[in-house]
Amino acid sequence: MAKNTACSFQRQKTIGNYIVDFYCHKAKLVVEIYVGQHYTEEGLAYDYERTAVLNNPGLRVIRFNNIEVDKRNYGDTVIGQCEMWADG
Repeated sequence: MAKNTACSFQRQKTIGNYIVDFYCHKAKLVVEIYVGQHYTEEGLAYDYERTAVLNNPGLRVIRFNNIEVDKRNYGDTVIGQCEMWADG
């Protein structure tokens, strides 16, 4: 991620009963990287419930497919969303 940004992320942050991939406290932003198990019926149901729990205290959850992350640089996308939400 870029160095000249108001966003700082914690990796593997525990929030409630979950461990999220990345978390920015200032923007209340959770970034998750999807892998294969998330595309099963059970995985989708689990993610839906997990997102509802994480959204309850006002967190925003965004997800990226791990294959797309390998192919693209999502840093600017994540930072842009983080800064937008951090500024209010």
